[in-house]
Amino acid sequence: MPENILKKLQKTRFVSESYVLIREIKTHLDINGFYPLLKIKIYLTDVHKNLPYHYEVNAHVHGPLQAAPYYPSRTNFETEELAVTAAISDFTAFIANAMNEGHKPSEKWFVPNTDF
Repeated sequence: MPENILKKLQKTRFVSESYVLIREIKTHLDINGFYPLLKIKIYLTDVHKNLPYHYEVNAHVHGPLQAAPYYPSRTNFETEELAVTAAISDFTAFIANAMNEGHKPSEKWFVPNTDF
């Protein structure tokens, strides 16, 4: 069980924080006819006691309306389901917004997450 591994790591000398991978998701999205691939990793973590589920995505969005890629400030949640929902929402929001402003979507908008 991931919880047991996390508890063991908490008691291990020199370990300050841990992330235990509990799920990896590969999903093809449909954003108004644009079909990007999104990969999500969900971790169980002890970093935030009341927010034990952390997500990472394979890429960050840098659309034409943004000065820089969007890196979510909140990636920890109360449940795994909330973490997955936030990962998808954070990834799709800037794409949909740019498309609504008349921009043609492109895979070039995706900045690979080198930590994924």
